[in-house]
Amino acid sequence: MLATLNCSGSRVGISCHCLFKNQAAFNFARFLASIPTTQRALYFEKYNGPLEVKKIPVPKPAEDELLVRIRYSGICHTDLHVWLGDLKAYSKEKLVGGHEGAGEVVKVGSKVAGWKNGDLAGIKVFFSRFYSSFRISS
Repeated sequence: MLATLNCSGSRVGISCHCLFKNQAAFNFARFLASIPTTQRALYFEKYNGPLEVKKIPVPKPAEDELLVRIRYSGICHTDLHVWLGDLKAYSKEKLVGGHEGAGEVVKVGSKVAGWKNGDLAGIKVFFSRFYSSFRISS
């Protein structure tokens, strides 16, 4: 999963590039040199519609955003409510599932301070708005 975090506190774009445990020993420097242009995402087009895994573009971070390679992200009960349409006032159709995750920063916008490539980060996105990010100490 790769996600853009807006560090000025507004929107966040999030998409899913699913990773599995057998990929845990990936070459981080090689990945940074070749950030993919597409990724796989759990996606739905309409409320209570079919869930499908499809290829979507990797977001390009703006100058006040981070691009985070999400290593772990779950699907929780909130995702179920969004998919079923129970939260229509706060969500929209054509969404990618999963709104909480943890991973590594892979690109830092020019106006972002305090973050660098390789930093571990946790994110939480709620109703297409930036909610929080935090550094994970190693």
